[in-house]
Amino acid sequence: MKANAKPSAERRDYYQEVTGKIVASLEAGTPPWRRDWDRATAASMSGYALPCNAVSNRPYRGINRLMLSMDQRVVETGDPRFLTFEQAAAMKWPVRRGEKSVQVFFCKTLEIENQDNAAAEDQKRRIPFLRVIPVFHASQLSGIPEWSQAKPVDPPWKTPEAADFIAQNYGITIDHGGDQAFYAPIRDRVVLPPQVSFLSAEGYSATLMHELSHATAHETRLNRYKALQNRFGDKFYAMEELRAELASAYICGSLGINSSLQNHSSYLASWVEVLRSDHREIFRAAAEAQRIADYVLEKHPEFARAAEAERHADAERSAARDVGRDQTSAEKAPVLAPAYVVASAARKSSVELER
Repeated sequence: MKANAKPSAERRDYYQEVTGKIVASLEAGTPPWRRDWDRATAASMSGYALPCNAVSNRPYRGINRLMLSMDQRVVETGDPRFLTFEQAAAMKWPVRRGEKSVQVFFCKTLEIENQDNAAAEDQKRRIPFLRVIPVFHASQLSGIPEWSQAKPVDPPWKTPEAADFIAQNYGITIDHGGDQAFYAPIRDRVVLPPQVSFLSAEGYSATLMHELSHATAHETRLNRYKALQNRFGDKFYAMEELRAELASAYICGSLGINSSLQNHSSYLASWVEVLRSDHREIFRAAAEAQRIADYVLEKHPEFARAAEAERHADAERSAARDVGRDQTSAEKAPVLAPAYVVASAARKSSVELER
């Protein structure tokens, strides 16, 4: 072992760091994905500027979207842009001396042949790993163009009617009446108070998206309930509420809906308890919330077409990177010892951060 190598006990636990920030906000009574977006309207294109890469302009997703939106510089300036040190150098926007980075996280699964049990049906072992990449906010760079406050041409799905359009295409009954909002899984329907009882159209839309997020758990959609019940038992409802809240926040951000739901204070203690006992749970919850949000948003045909085009572009970029890596490996190492085969596979699986 090298003399300057850090013992494993001293390595940073990024899962714990992220969870600690979330738990601190929950204990303060304010879930970090909720904001009074009206206060940020003057500093944002649409009241909620989605954290994005400054070079590709692509929004961050999952846990990265959640964590970067908490960055005080985004809230204060309305500028949602981040980029890596290498990207900043390539764009000739140098990072100012003394500035500290924040982390974005990329979760991947490495598949290797299972040598221990060759007779098993599944002969591959799946090893999850977390890649951590430092990024800098635009305000930490020199020479970067100012963030434009001018409202751009919105994509076709970002309209005041988008939430209603998604609901119409969702394929679920939505009843209005009473004084509660909920999803009834046995009847597979959403129940909301009368629209006139909401203080704003944005509040109604946010509540609607929240309940449609719950409805993705149905077996004909994402079929999520059984796995959650098996994992959390009596904490099932709290963890489902956490996922629906995050998904609603993601959806509303994508649609430009400037609203937040009321606190579900009865769930806060359960959220804190589970997150403290499992530092990786907020990563899982954020990833599943992103999957829920994608499902709901793709009920809008324009969003679905844009998402499919983005997936196709992702596949092409990934294929091009793999070809480049294979060519480089062939030039540098014509013969590989067995120990390096696994390392090469790991590097190949660790795709560059795309968001």
